[in-house]
Amino acid sequence: MSSILPLGRAFNLGRTASGGNVRHNLRDASGAMFLVDTPANASTLTLKEANAASGGTIQTLTAGPTNAEYYTQSAGVWTRVTSGISNGVITVSGTPDLLAVFVNQGQLSDGFAYVTADHSAKVTNVILADLDVQRKPANLRDVRA
Repeated sequence: MSSILPLGRAFNLGRTASGGNVRHNLRDASGAMFLVDTPANASTLTLKEANAASGGTIQTLTAGPTNAEYYTQSAGVWTRVTSGISNGVITVSGTPDLLAVFVNQGQLSDGFAYVTADHSAKVTNVILADLDVQRKPANLRDVRA
């Protein structure tokens, strides 16, 4: 049996430190899955969009998550959550092991190509999904440029 490395073919990765505004370019991807490890009860995740890698304009993503939902995982089981979302801000209920939310390119305002998600206390990992341009991992574009 053979396998094909999905990094560079199906997805690329990035991360944002807690409270940081590291912007990820959706130029080569259809969207970004933000993944937070063990978010705390009553913590928040704020989704933002920007029109430049640095500087420019950064604002809360008003279109909100896909279908106004996110997913949490506890004990290996995913649960769809449709509450606690307001204008791009997710307030986490309970104490899940993982939180996942997907933002697609179509949710960005005109002229905006970068996304970020700031968690109040945790590092946020970013999975840039459905790559338009597939490359070897070493040849992937800088996700922040």
